This record gives sequence, C-alpha cells and structure tokens, in this order.
Amino acid sequence: MTTATTLMDPLAEAARIGPTLRRNAAQADRDGRLPAEAVQALHDAGFFRLYVPHSLGGAELDPLTYARAQQELARHDPAAAWVLQAAGSGAW
Repeated sequence: MTTATTLMDPLAEAARIGPTLRRNAAQADRDGRLPAEAVQALHDAGFFRLYVPHSLGGAELDPLTYARAQQELARHDPAAAWVLQAAGSGAW
C-alpha cells in the first residue's frame, strides 16, 4: 500500500496490478462496473491519490505522468483507466 512517505512509481504499479485488472476485465464488462478486487488493487496501489498533494498524503503527480499511468492501466483494462480518469478529475 502506498503512503504519504512512500514514493510511488505509477507505471510500475500499473504493471504490477495489471494481472489483477486483466483477470477481472471480463466481469467488469458483464457487470458494467469494476469488480471489488480491481477497485481494491487500484486503491491499495495508491491510484486514487495521484493528484492529491503530498501535504494531504497523496502522490501530487503531474498531469503528463498521470496520463502515462492511465495509458499503462488501459493496456491491462481500459475500464480501469477510465475509472482512474473519472476519479482523478475531481481531485485535480
């Protein structure tokens, strides 16, 4: 799990959780939402805190690196990348 004191490499984290996302992609398509396992993997890896400032426990990621992280997630499951975009737009 990523914390405020842990530096996150979003591309490496996306590759690390990629198998979990791929494993759940078909169910996400059937259900019209990400399965809990995929959401938990995104959460545990710190993806929902990428735009959050360091002072609030986030990664304070720049938009270009954020986009690259979305691209890497999309290689494994496009729906997961879309969820990251939707969640991040509010934080940004």
